[in-house]
Amino acid sequence: MSGWGPRVYKPTAGSATDINGIQIPGNTSAADPSFAVYNEVSSVAYGVQTDIFTYVVPASPIIHILRFQFGGTNIGQYKLYFGNIVQDQFITWFNGTGLTGEWNYETMGGGGLAVPSGTIVKVKVIHYRPDLADYYCRLSGVEIN
Repeated sequence: MSGWGPRVYKPTAGSATDINGIQIPGNTSAADPSFAVYNEVSSVAYGVQTDIFTYVVPASPIIHILRFQFGGTNIGQYKLYFGNIVQDQFITWFNGTGLTGEWNYETMGGGGLAVPSGTIVKVKVIHYRPDLADYYCRLSGVEIN
């Protein structure tokens, strides 16, 4: 819901948490706690670039991003920003890609994409249909203590 802000999930040791169908593994040691941050916005208007997700990388611990999962109730053009620089983009459509997408960094060396502390990570969407739409984004990552 709009106005609630991002929600952070940190499973406890040995457990797994299901967040909207995504399994977030439990901590296997103090060195690799997994986390997920989720946000959604409602009633996005046509043609307006809208922030659907914002995350400021903390000073500690070190963060490695595993993936972003995003989607909505209508088509859109999604852009991933680190600071004010576009890092990636994805366009959803009624056929082919569907209304969801993903940027996956799990296979990068070091266990994900290392992002410097203080970096402002944003996902923005431009909605290209005449009616209102709802959009969401989830970041899954690993904290390195």
